[in-house]
Amino acid sequence: MPLPQILRSLLFGIRALWRARQRDQELDEELRDYLDSSAAAHVQRGLTPAAAERAARLGMGSVALVKEDVRATGWEAQLQMLWQDVRFGFRLLRRSPGFTVPVVLTLALGIGGNTAIFSLVNTVFFRPLPLTKPDRVLRLLDSFRGADGHRRTFGMHSQNVDALARDGAFDSLVALSGQNLTLVGRDSPERVQVIYRTAGWQPTLSVRPFLGRDFSAEEERQGIDSGAAIVSYALWQRRFGGSPAALSSTIQLEDRTYTIVGVFPPGFSFPYEADVWIPFVVDAADRARDFAVFGRLRDSVTPQQAQQALERVSTQIKAEYPETLPGYAVSSITLRQNLVDNQDSTMLALLSIVGFLLLLACINVANLVLARSVSRAREFTVRAVLGASRWRQFRQMLTETVLLAVIGGAAGLLLAAWLTQFMAVLIPSNISDQLGMDAGGMDGRVLVFTLVISLLAGVLAGVAPAVASANAAQTLKEAGRSSSGPASHRLLNAFIVAQTGLAVVLLVGAGLMLQNFLRLQHRPLGFDPHQLLTAEFTPAVASYAPGVARTRLMHRVIDGVEQLPGVTAVGATIVNPLGGGTWGAPVAIEGRLESAASDAYNVNHRLISPALFQAMRIPLLRGRLFTWDDDERRPGVAIVSDEMAGRFWAGEEVLGKRLRIARPNTPWLTVVGVVGNVSDAGDPGDPAETWYLPYAQQSTEAAAQTVHLMIRTQADPVALAADVQRAVGRVDSTLAIYGITAMDQYFSRSLRRERLGAGAMIAFAGFGLILAAMGIYAVIAFAVLQRTQEIGLRMALGADRRSIVGLVLERGLRLGLIGLALGALGAAALNRVLVSLLSEITPLEPSVILVAAAPLLLCIVLACYLPAWRAARLDPLAALRSD
Repeated sequence: MPLPQILRSLLFGIRALWRARQRDQELDEELRDYLDSSAAAHVQRGLTPAAAERAARLGMGSVALVKEDVRATGWEAQLQMLWQDVRFGFRLLRRSPGFTVPVVLTLALGIGGNTAIFSLVNTVFFRPLPLTKPDRVLRLLDSFRGADGHRRTFGMHSQNVDALARDGAFDSLVALSGQNLTLVGRDSPERVQVIYRTAGWQPTLSVRPFLGRDFSAEEERQGIDSGAAIVSYALWQRRFGGSPAALSSTIQLEDRTYTIVGVFPPGFSFPYEADVWIPFVVDAADRARDFAVFGRLRDSVTPQQAQQALERVSTQIKAEYPETLPGYAVSSITLRQNLVDNQDSTMLALLSIVGFLLLLACINVANLVLARSVSRAREFTVRAVLGASRWRQFRQMLTETVLLAVIGGAAGLLLAAWLTQFMAVLIPSNISDQLGMDAGGMDGRVLVFTLVISLLAGVLAGVAPAVASANAAQTLKEAGRSSSGPASHRLLNAFIVAQTGLAVVLLVGAGLMLQNFLRLQHRPLGFDPHQLLTAEFTPAVASYAPGVARTRLMHRVIDGVEQLPGVTAVGATIVNPLGGGTWGAPVAIEGRLESAASDAYNVNHRLISPALFQAMRIPLLRGRLFTWDDDERRPGVAIVSDEMAGRFWAGEEVLGKRLRIARPNTPWLTVVGVVGNVSDAGDPGDPAETWYLPYAQQSTEAAAQTVHLMIRTQADPVALAADVQRAVGRVDSTLAIYGITAMDQYFSRSLRRERLGAGAMIAFAGFGLILAAMGIYAVIAFAVLQRTQEIGLRMALGADRRSIVGLVLERGLRLGLIGLALGALGAAALNRVLVSLLSEITPLEPSVILVAAAPLLLCIVLACYLPAWRAARLDPLAALRSD
């Protein structure tokens, strides 16, 4: 809109408000006359002077609204009327704090809970990533379809990176490979995550150092030999105290020295929570390294064209490298999908449930507003008699409710800002830890969301009371002296049913999320995490070449740790089953899955030391365990999990069967043992079958790079951490050991999202239960008040107190049971949503609904009994005289 037009609109609005003020002044004399005459009329009806003045002032307000309604025409008048409604509503709310405060707090709870969850969703799915046009960046992966029919993705091999770069389908490509190296120097050795990155970083990801410079073209061409490095902000602070003099300083990573040329911005550690970035040149012949490859699409390329390009590259790779599995294809996902992975399920489950809390809050507010509007029926009748239209009365009541919702929304924003501090752990770690994005900011999208749901809440909570108020005159005619008619009673009954149903859905949702957490917490891991300590180390390639040197180092480290007091067993593996990472391998089975590589089945790949099963207490079911004699000089052997044995050799003798890695010229391995299944914390699509190979026979593999020690102790494992570090230091003082953690604590931390989600949902459900109980109590208490004369008449005709209590309880319980039935249907629909999001949710069982219904039924009984108890103690004569 042009600036002159904006100024004209502002001047027009100011002029309209000024004219409204003038008209208010013109009405003063008329209203004073009305006040005097109306007060006199009320005194004649028998009211006290004070009551007569209050009634007259009510009428005065109605006259003001009616006169405004009569005089108002056109857009300017509509704006004036809206402003009048807002002012009038605000005055009424300000004069009724006992009504306004509970309503605002109720709405703030519903709006604040939804805003808090949406702020997390906004961070994960909608906030721009700190990159240039991130929606044009794709993660490219190798994928294979195995014999089980599932397609699984992996990092891209060097030869495939080279083929993809030659195709030219992308504007730019960058390949990244991570490696744990030891940083040595003045301080103690430290394990750091080093990222080898190829040329194409800037055009693809567009992240520049905030201090120093990026790699030059010559440094990118030279790769590692350039001796240049960029460090993370955290490492710069930790090792150099944040001094600018760190630029041009050197760091030593094992046997190589690098010069620091730049420092990346605070919070940035992409990918893999990196500490150091080094230029790298891909060698297509290097089969020991795979890469995370990211490509930026050309602006003119559509997603369909990109998919066609990937299919073309897949065909080219299979043609150039005949040993490639026939089920191979280049797959792609968006950068955001790569970052979110499968860590958003708990957050989305919360978002799908907490909306019911807002609906419950709206019903509760509508209940309160309706009860208040019934008590104001005389006011609306006076307005109607004086000429106010039904639309005007409807709009006035709706304006008051929307005003309440807007105030509640402002309070909800404050609540959401507080809640997000505790719920930020729900943000996937790739986004929070690698890109430094958190949920602390209330950006425009969150503010718009809050405003929209506030207005919707105001409309939802205000429509029914506004309709009832607009028909106030007719309501009085129907109800005589009771000031509430059948329509209002039906609406209040509907509120009880709705509140009960929504509370059931909330309670069942909380129960399902708690069930998911408890099943994850108590699921069979396949090993005993108690009194088990884990620690990691990564041997330097320069000091310990792949093969015998690595095996001897691991043997010496295990021997040194085994000598510590309180240690009963020590084992080593390449994967911590609770760490989330994994190694996979395609296997061929002798006699059935060996004719073609496409028949290979992918399994979890584990290289271990002989005592790992004793240290982790993984049971041996059949056969024998490994010994240190199972080294590179002996025939290859393997141990398989019970699930793998059942899949490939169901009903057969497993021991003595042969299998191998499905690659050309790999030797056959003989199965010598079967062990129990271990539950890995990897992606849901990872295979469940696992095989174990002796580390000593496979230590030349890339998978043998990092070693996880598993140390079984007799006492508190944390108390042994310092002794383990010293024992490893005695073997090699330059060997950095890291990640020393008790496995039960590790397990507990791995469930922090599910624990927080369950706790938050229980809190929301508790608030919902309280809101439902308060709403039902308010409706029943109001209904008893409206039926005072009826109750007095029943008692005068001989009804005893027990029958009066039963009458009130019967109504509340009947409506509550209807609400429970409808809530059970809603909970079944919610369960279908949660099953798709949470791994341990099962189809809804009746016991879950019964457990959720029990506290709600108790609340309904109490909410109905208290008004019934008071009604049973009414004086019949006083009740018959009541108005």
